[in-house]
Amino acid sequence: MEDKVMLKQTHLHLHTQGLSAITRLATLLPHLSVLYLYDNSIERIENLTGLSGLTHLYLQNNRLTLLSGLTVVPRLQKLYCEGNCIRLISGLEACTCLEELHVSGQHLPPLPPPPPSQTPTQSGTSVRAPSHSQAVQLEHAIASANHSNNNTLNTQPSHNLTTTQSHILPASLHPPRSASSLGNFPRPAGPSLEFDPASIAAISKTLRVLFCKACRLTSCEGLRGLTSLRKLDLSHNNLAHLSDLEPLLRPASCLTWLDLRSNPLCRAPKYREGVTMMSDSLVTLDGEPILAAQREFLLRLHIQKLKTAVHLELAEEQAEVAGGIRAGGRPSQREAQRATAGESAGQSRGYSQGQVVQRRGWEAGGGGGGVDRQAVRRQQGGVQWVQ
Repeated sequence: MEDKVMLKQTHLHLHTQGLSAITRLATLLPHLSVLYLYDNSIERIENLTGLSGLTHLYLQNNRLTLLSGLTVVPRLQKLYCEGNCIRLISGLEACTCLEELHVSGQHLPPLPPPPPSQTPTQSGTSVRAPSHSQAVQLEHAIASANHSNNNTLNTQPSHNLTTTQSHILPASLHPPRSASSLGNFPRPAGPSLEFDPASIAAISKTLRVLFCKACRLTSCEGLRGLTSLRKLDLSHNNLAHLSDLEPLLRPASCLTWLDLRSNPLCRAPKYREGVTMMSDSLVTLDGEPILAAQREFLLRLHIQKLKTAVHLELAEEQAEVAGGIRAGGRPSQREAQRATAGESAGQSRGYSQGQVVQRRGWEAGGGGGGVDRQAVRRQQGGVQWVQ
């Protein structure tokens, strides 16, 4: 009886069991579709052969370093791998049905520590520890400051003494400022999460949800081609340029939800307006809705800017053409307009363009000035010169 129940089981909860490996489950649970393995110590994805009907796999907060062993679960739809040690998202070539991928908060290796003789500062430079002679100078300076301020200690707050000491210390002996006084500096650089192009190409048509929060991303280049995205979380990364988002957002015509909070690009002028104009389908940005009236206003403003730019460009071209004509000894812009008007009038009277030019040349000759003309006669509705 128990065997029959196990054979029909579709969900299995093995979370928080202290597991270090995945055992074979296909013989006991051939119809398994949802497997919970989060909060364990699993280092590899293995022994999933025979679970061809598996659609949901939960592996959060384990010790995974690779996404391997997924070729035997081609029907996988949702994969949760947050809080592992994965540096490269790969091994998804066979997951052509994957709809959700959650890889936030990977424990990436830190930067190598600085040399022991140097103390890192927030500005990226380093300050060497003071030598013995500098330490002696520091002690004398503090003692001198204490002696000179003995008469004012009873009337002034204690922080005044600290300020006085700071002014008399040599510049090389000043301690580095605290992080709070340095403001919001960029996060420390280090290896970021990477994406295998073959895996991205395999899931590009089916992936609808991607959560890649706090993975030190500095670019969206590896995510190009995900045209079916509807929900995307890239918050708490190191994305610095709005232009890097355009190749990712414009092709994603179904994207409605986007989170970019706590990235350096959020401090760019008109950040929200720029992102809104990149995606026509976006409804929610950083947890706040994008109203239809706001989008319409931005669209009108964008069209007006384009019209102004086109008009300026045309004016510059006309000015260049007019300047070139004057420099070459040709008629000015006003004269060219007169010529155009005259040709139009002549054509309305039945003259061709060449005939109008001939007639204008005769009229400009002033009845023979520069032209040896004896008579002018009309033949077949045209003008002909007779020398």
